[in-house]
Amino acid sequence: MNQQLLLGGSVVVILGAPILATKGFSFSFVENILVRLALVVLVGYAVRLGPMPGLFTLLAVLTLLIEQNHLLLTSLPYQQPELAMPRDTSFTIATPDSPTTETLHFNHPIDDKGLSVGDKEFELATDLQDNIPDIPVPPQGEASAKFFEDKGLVE
Repeated sequence: MNQQLLLGGSVVVILGAPILATKGFSFSFVENILVRLALVVLVGYAVRLGPMPGLFTLLAVLTLLIEQNHLLLTSLPYQQPELAMPRDTSFTIATPDSPTTETLHFNHPIDDKGLSVGDKEFELATDLQDNIPDIPVPPQGEASAKFFEDKGLVE
C-alpha cells in the first residue's frame, strides 16, 4: 500500500510540477530547511521500501528542486536561442580586385524562430560531373603484387 501511494504521488509530482509552474505556482516552499529535511527523509523511506519507489521519489524531489530553481536555470547565459544572423544585417566587404568596399544588405523574411522563410526553390546544377578517375579495385591473391608494383607502392 505504501509503495503504491509513493509511486502514485511521485508520478503526480513529476508530471504536475511543470504544469503548475507554467500556471504561476511558486515552489518557494522547497527553500525551507525543514521541507528539505522532510524530502530527504521521504527519499530514504522510499528507498527502504524498494528500488522503484525510491527512484520515483528521488525523481519527484529533483523535479521540485528544478522547478524551484527554474528561473535561475533559464537566466544563465547561452540558455536562450540566438539568431545566427541578426534580422537586418549589413556587411561591408572589400574584394582583392577592387580597393573600394561594398555594403551588402540582407533583408529577407525571417519567422519568429529566426529561420528564413524566403524562396526555397533552387535551380538544379548541370555541371556536377567530377573529373576524378575511378580507382580500380586491386586484384586479389598472387596478382596483387604486380598491381602494387605497377602503382609504385612496392619496390
